[in-house]
Amino acid sequence: MNENDVMATSFLMKRLFERRSRALLDAYQLRMIELDILLFLSHSQGALTATDIIKAKHISKVHVSKSIERLHRQGFLTLYEDAEDRRILRIQLLPKADTVVEQANQIRSQCRDDMLSGVTEEELTCLGAVLRKIARNIDDALKAE
Repeated sequence: MNENDVMATSFLMKRLFERRSRALLDAYQLRMIELDILLFLSHSQGALTATDIIKAKHISKVHVSKSIERLHRQGFLTLYEDAEDRRILRIQLLPKADTVVEQANQIRSQCRDDMLSGVTEEELTCLGAVLRKIARNIDDALKAE
């Protein structure tokens, strides 16, 4: 395996999900980054902040801020002051986001099934361990910069 294998696979996985999400994005007038934020919020515990999204997803502050503002205007999420620190705005999904998240999760599931077709449980276990190591290495490299 060389570095191109990892990069190409990552690119293709993203491309497959984006292509299959096109109708969903069009139906709800969303951008891919906004769908990514909705999915992230739906799988997170507790009320997050924009900073939490920036750190976890490695997306620029400008992109996250604009996306949150747009999602708020469209009624997919609400913003409220933190109970302990009024300078902090917490983000909470609204019921309108439920259908979008559900459909996006179905698309992700279909993509996963297609990507992993013919892959054994043993191969998946090994792949999972390797990907977690790679993710830690990437996260460490990003923090070092």
